Amino acid sequence: MPVQLWVSPRAWGWLLNGRHEVVELPGEEGAAGRPAGWRAVRVAVESLEQGARQVLGYGDEAEVVAPAALRRQVAELAQRLHQRHAGEGG
Repeated sequence: MPVQLWVSPRAWGWLLNGRHEVVELPGEEGAAGRPAGWRAVRVAVESLEQGARQVLGYGDEAEVVAPAALRRQVAELAQRLHQRHAGEGG
């Protein structure tokens, strides 16, 4: 399933060095209020669940643009992750 992301220069390097087929999409670097160097890309993921976990692995170095369902799933997982780690731990 194809997904569209904005990625930082750091995440761009990770994608290029990984086993991902990545396509850089036309667009202005730093567009839509993103810092200079961010790129619009398309990558393939196996499923929404796998894609959400992959995107979370990039931390704040990537943002899902499409599909909307993946963006929502990343946000939900990130919220649960934050809730789990917000306390002092056990």
